[in-house]
Amino acid sequence: MLWWRWILGLLIIVLALVWVIFDREPPPRTFLDNFWEKHMVEGTFVIADFEAGHLTSAQVVPPLSIKPKEDQPIIGYLMSHPISIQQLGEGLFANGGWVLHGGLLRRIRDGLATYELYGKAVDRQFPHIPFPIHSDPPRERGYEFFLTYKRAGELKATIIRKWSFSVNEVAIEDYRIRGKLHYEPTTRIATATFTGFNKAIEERIDLSKLEN
Repeated sequence: MLWWRWILGLLIIVLALVWVIFDREPPPRTFLDNFWEKHMVEGTFVIADFEAGHLTSAQVVPPLSIKPKEDQPIIGYLMSHPISIQQLGEGLFANGGWVLHGGLLRRIRDGLATYELYGKAVDRQFPHIPFPIHSDPPRERGYEFFLTYKRAGELKATIIRKWSFSVNEVAIEDYRIRGKLHYEPTTRIATATFTGFNKAIEERIDLSKLEN
């Protein structure tokens, strides 16, 4: 009787496919974060793709408005000032990897100083069988927000504050994630507010020591 050999062979094939499709360790993404932050501090907006650590395409996107109008990093490349990059290629169907999308949420000018709030959604997209075809891919999503400062004439901004939220800190649906920035010019105090997480965050940042 050879039926058990067929079953054993089929089981080995299934286990091999599972091992190939579902990677166990996430790939590095430091170079993607560096690329994202490079465009942030330079004030350029881009939609880009990487493959095996190499940039394969990059489309510079002109801002759609003078002032950003969003407070949701989740909408990514649809934003008026987007920075959206990805590297896929993991697994049998080459659909696992990282997707970092977001962009400029708020810009405030005071004298010669410009303060900007950026938001970034960080997607760890898992290798998967693409069925049904139009279903959302399995993923885990965290968030990062940055407050930057630049004086007129400077080529690059400086990151003065960063906030990070892991997937375990996301409390509600993605479309309710918000990052907002309020600035009081008389005291030069900025207030950053983040909602949609396990605990709402409100932080006051004293900017009076920075040149205005």
